[in-house]
This record gives sequence, C-alpha cells and structure tokens, in this order.
Amino acid sequence: MSGKHSGVSARLLEYGVQFSKGARTESYFYNIYTKVLIRYGHMLGIWQLERGPYGGLVNIKFIDGKLLAVECFPPVDPHVTHPLRLEELFSIGLTENYTVEIQCLGGFCGPHPGKIKQEGDDETITFKCANHEKHRHPLGLQQDLARWIAQERNYSMESVLLHEEELHALKFEALQKSRCRYKLKGLCMPEFKPGALIQPGIFKGHYGSHGVELMMLTYDDEKSEALVTKITGDPNVPANKVSIRADLHRPIILNQEQQRSINLMEDIDFPEPSPDVAVHNLPEQPFTIPDDCIERYKYPPKTCRARFHGTGQIAGHGFVDPALSPVHWIVFDEHTFGTLWMELRCFSMYSRVHENLT
Repeated sequence: MSGKHSGVSARLLEYGVQFSKGARTESYFYNIYTKVLIRYGHMLGIWQLERGPYGGLVNIKFIDGKLLAVECFPPVDPHVTHPLRLEELFSIGLTENYTVEIQCLGGFCGPHPGKIKQEGDDETITFKCANHEKHRHPLGLQQDLARWIAQERNYSMESVLLHEEELHALKFEALQKSRCRYKLKGLCMPEFKPGALIQPGIFKGHYGSHGVELMMLTYDDEKSEALVTKITGDPNVPANKVSIRADLHRPIILNQEQQRSINLMEDIDFPEPSPDVAVHNLPEQPFTIPDDCIERYKYPPKTCRARFHGTGQIAGHGFVDPALSPVHWIVFDEHTFGTLWMELRCFSMYSRVHENLT
C-alpha cells in the first residue's frame, strides 16, 4: 500500500484481517479499517446476550468483508456432543459508496437496517432493529411457536407435555421480546491452566426438561476448586449463576459394585484424602450410572479419570429458595465431564464446544 493507505495492512492484522490483492482494492481495505474496524473492531470475540434467565452466547467475527454477529445455540436435547446451532443476528460492513451499513439479519424478510449503541467502557453494546415488522412470522404467532419448538426440541407441538409446554411458552416469550432489541456484554475465554485434569472452556450440558445449556468451566487461582457457570440458563437457575462447584481436594474412588445405587454411595464413609495426593496421580476407575438414577445420556464412558465431591445449585421457579445439593463431579477425558446429582437422582453429561469462537 502507498500514500494514505500505507501501514493499513499491518493494522488490519491486529484485528485478524488479512489484506490480499484481488477482488478487493487497497481503498476498500483502507475504508474497512478506518470506518469499521477502528470503531467496531473491539466487538470481535464472544459476548453474552442478556435475555432474562435464559441468556445467550454470541460470537462476532470478520467474515467476507464485514463484522458478522452469530448467536450460538446449544444442540437439540439430548445430543450434547453435536455442534452448536448458529443463527445470524446482525452485520456491520460497507456499502458500495464506503458508508457504514448496519443490518439486522433476523426475522423473515431478509436483511434490514439496525442500530448499535456502544457503552462508554466498550464492555456493553445494545443492538436495536429498525423495523419490528420484519420479525413477524407471515403465518402468525402460533406458526412461529410451532416452528421454534420443532427447531428447539425436534418434535411437534402435539407431542409436547404440559409441563414442557409451559417452559416452552416462557422461553419463546423471552425470545420474542429480545428479537428486536438486546444487550450484549463482553465475555472472556479462560486462560490455559497447566496441570488441570480438564482444561477450562465452554461446554454443553443436560439440564432435564430445560434441555441442553451452555456452561463455562473455570478454576480458582489455586486450582483447588472447579466452577461450572451458566452462560445460558433457565427459570430455575438463571444465566450467570454457578451451577456446580467441585472440591478438587476431596477425590472419590469407587469400584463398580459401590456405584450400583445412589443409596449405597450415600452410605459410604469416605476417608479423608492425603494432602500430598495430586489429582494427576489418581487412578483411573470404573464408571457406571446407578440403577436408581435417571439417565440423561445413553452411552456414558465405562471409566473416568477422576471423581470429586461437590455441590450443585438448585432452586424453584424464579430462583426461589436456592440451595446447594451434593453432587459427584466426574472427569472422563479432556473434553467430557459429568455430574451425578445425588438428591435429584439424575446424571448430566457435559461436552466441550469445539467450534472456534475467538
């Protein structure tokens, strides 16, 4: 590049944008840098969408000459190992005349104008669609609900149970309210933890009739506690709440027979572990789902790397009467862990999100 365009190539790389001569001109990349990336480039990365108790995960990348915001939905229950479901939200790019164009990509009638308001600290942004009518289903609200249930749970409205119907209605209403206006808050991926049994990151996990939700696995500074925090949530335990705490100083070792029932496990007097036992020195052990437990995953591994005492957050609807319930936190491999909810008599499986969200 030359003249006023000089040095823009290196600056583009700061945002992960590669300059290449071809269909795009030097002037185009100069305008992309000065009008889009300088003003909106800080938005690249992952964000948490504020949507009542449900939350949401949004990834913003530079693709095909524009910033593209995509909401990342969990896979359909119970397929925690399946990829995320993606839905485009908005884009920020340039018109042919090099003016900034913000478009809402939701709704049923193609791209249409949108607006972005940035807070002073750049940690919060608000998106607003300029045309609410574009988000109305052409066949009415009932058809919109039926379409959403088919996507969300992969079955028809006729097969929805009464309790599930109430949950679906609440979530659909929250989605409706946030279609045209929503707030995003910056979300940071946790750093690599040397020596961790399973590296931190984003996971997909089962939560009963609420379906699959997105979690962030982190550790405290001493790596003595693992924390599983909700990125997406539900009316019982909403987004941003810690769902599971595992005490890494309290490992559990069980044989196959001891896992036959939760009642049997609750009667075991576990010895205090030696303080100098490192988690990496724990022996591999058998794993089986107890007979008196509800399965939420049909084919769990037959062995696990480690198992720990912990607590899980439970609550009534509206996060009423929150309480901590005993759990076993079970690490299977680098990409999979599980939670055995002792009082609830159920087992939940969690699988790492492998999509590149950075």
